[in-house]
Amino acid sequence: MKKNSYNNLRIIEFDSLEAILQSVSDGLGISLVPSDVAKLQKYQNEYKISELLEPVQIYFVIKNKNQQPKGLKSFIKFLLEE
Repeated sequence: MKKNSYNNLRIIEFDSLEAILQSVSDGLGISLVPSDVAKLQKYQNEYKISELLEPVQIYFVIKNKNQQPKGLKSFIKFLLEE
């Protein structure tokens, strides 16, 4: 987006993968999802899928480390094992 001088950045936050994919399908924007999700058969013909050419850093902003949801803890553990 920066390369193409696109400055009108708007971020929408969703609470489920299905909501994210539906918003992309409805033309509301783009999303980054894990490749194993993007490559699922039910999404193959629904979206244009492009691999990222360079690594992406992911930052989590967490109010209280002791109150992390179990799903977030599992996701962080998964990322650290990669």
